[in-house]
Amino acid sequence: MDDSIITPTILTALCNHSFHAECLTRWEDNTCPVCRHVQTPELVEDNSCTECGETENLWICVVCGHVGCGRYTGGHAHNHFLKTQHTYTMELGSQRVWDYAGDNYVHRLVHSKTGGKLVEVSSSGEGLADVEKLDSLQLEYTYLLTSQLESQRHYFEGKVVQIETEAQEQLSLMEERLKNTATDCEKLRSLVGEMRSDKKGSEKKNQQLQNRIQTLENELKEEKEVISFLAVWITSYISCLAQQVHV
Repeated sequence: MDDSIITPTILTALCNHSFHAECLTRWEDNTCPVCRHVQTPELVEDNSCTECGETENLWICVVCGHVGCGRYTGGHAHNHFLKTQHTYTMELGSQRVWDYAGDNYVHRLVHSKTGGKLVEVSSSGEGLADVEKLDSLQLEYTYLLTSQLESQRHYFEGKVVQIETEAQEQLSLMEERLKNTATDCEKLRSLVGEMRSDKKGSEKKNQQLQNRIQTLENELKEEKEVISFLAVWITSYISCLAQQVHV
């Protein structure tokens, strides 16, 4: 194979359209040649921190465009990284890009053709062969941003799978508890029915006993009256007998 043939580099933009790097460098603005999607966050005048309104030492997230103050002011840009894991942020004014994951600047890093390693480039372009290497800085930003978004996608997809798994486990557990609760409720309904039947039977027996007691009380009262009458009669009879004996 001829070593002079160089495989063209394919770059994927934020909108998922892919282009040859050489073709993309000829495009004169920062939008996608196909859908015109903006590849870098838009900078507006009078920027301020979205959290505290600070206007000095501002950093803009190159992933979502969030504007926050530096860690030595209010630290809201760093807090945004902690919440979203958006690694790259650019300082407004100086256009310097900071990598929170690597804890260093990456705005002056490009890929070396020898070994494919990252090498530092001075602000004046020293060490570059021609102007195209300077243009590759913008492509490098796009590559970093695309790789960051890809890692974010994998990260959140994993989170979604984890949440779905936990939710399914919780749902299965709740369904099992609901089933057990329904069984317990059915047992309680059956027990309540039995208790109501027992209550009706007890009330009926109680009424029968009350009636029996009332009957016995009436009979006792009658017997007491008979005994009282007999006692009076016996007393009178004994008195009569005594008088006859004396006579």
